[in-house]
Amino acid sequence: MSFEFGNKFRKFFQFPEGVINLNNGSFGSTPQCVAELRQKLLLEEDTSADGFKRYDIHSKLEFLRQKVSKLIDADDSNNIAFTYTTMSAINSVLLSYQFKKGDVILYFSCIYGPSLNTLLFLRDRYDVELVCIDVDYPNSSADFVSKFEKTIASQAAAGKPVLMGIIDSITSMPGYVTPFEALVKVCKDNDVISFVDGAHMTGLVQYSIKSFKPDFFCGNFHKWLYGPRPCAFLYAARKFHTKIQSIPIGSGYFPYGVGEDDERLLVKKLEALSSQFSASILALEASFDFVENTCGGIERVNEYNIDLAQRGGKEIAKIWGTEMVDDAYKTAMVNVCAPVTIKTDNPGALATQISKIVYEKHKIFIPIVYVGGQYYARISAQVYSELEDFVKGANAFLDVIESF
Repeated sequence: MSFEFGNKFRKFFQFPEGVINLNNGSFGSTPQCVAELRQKLLLEEDTSADGFKRYDIHSKLEFLRQKVSKLIDADDSNNIAFTYTTMSAINSVLLSYQFKKGDVILYFSCIYGPSLNTLLFLRDRYDVELVCIDVDYPNSSADFVSKFEKTIASQAAAGKPVLMGIIDSITSMPGYVTPFEALVKVCKDNDVISFVDGAHMTGLVQYSIKSFKPDFFCGNFHKWLYGPRPCAFLYAARKFHTKIQSIPIGSGYFPYGVGEDDERLLVKKLEALSSQFSASILALEASFDFVENTCGGIERVNEYNIDLAQRGGKEIAKIWGTEMVDDAYKTAMVNVCAPVTIKTDNPGALATQISKIVYEKHKIFIPIVYVGGQYYARISAQVYSELEDFVKGANAFLDVIESF
């Protein structure tokens, strides 16, 4: 049985009175049923740790891995392993892959900040070469692909071919969908390893691993699939299972090159550590049930959220006297030009300060970013939201801006 969306749907969540969540894109929203299952599993884990961690968990993880494999249309569930977060998945790959001095890693300027920090560590520790492609916002898919192709070609011509390309399928701030499928194809055509950061993808955008065939892909469940935190996954093509390890190294360590014939090698390596957060990961079962039975399916969720995001974003822009960016691929996140005209030498710090004051004063968090000379607000729609929530958020923001 599915229920009517809107503010009445808040009863399935755990929001304190007066808090309006327009920032689902950062930390998601945990339904009450998911939180309750996680607590039940934590109790089982605490009271029967040996049985739970040594025996019970494996069949349960396998069940969930099969469901995830079906959801993302993976070629083999053994190419999927659960991790704490997408950053733990990213670090497991990047920090364990045997890079050599001078190896070239290509990325876009819209990369997620912590991912960039991992690349900077690789540069400082292993002397790899980082090449950044600058992209503006708003932008076009053609611009992304063209710059990617030209940079790969120029690197090859210079005798410094690109080894790996890091691709954000949906950027963090502002939040928009990139032409990730076309970029992965460019990687394949040029013998470049593709690593897609899909932190926002699962539940927000339908995709098929079988179709676009990335070498590596990672994603979260808490953002758009109502999963617990922490709960994420790594997909790795079979040929890379012997070339990466879990970070930190744990009981699932296999020497490099060992285990080529073991179809469960990736799972053995990474999920040995996942048992530290087993209750959180296993509570994902309640998330699947919530989506299917309470929400009526992910398609119904996205239909509501996309429509509300479009209407809500336009309403905010109207109140602010600005514009909503008309991104080509519509999702539950929209980006609205924020009416910030305050002079400052540090626009990033100002954006952070504004968001903090809005939340402290009105209990509404509106993430703000400064890109290309413009401030943008990234606004998320969700099944518990209504248009009036967007109006309240817009007015709360103006109230704070006018006080500067």
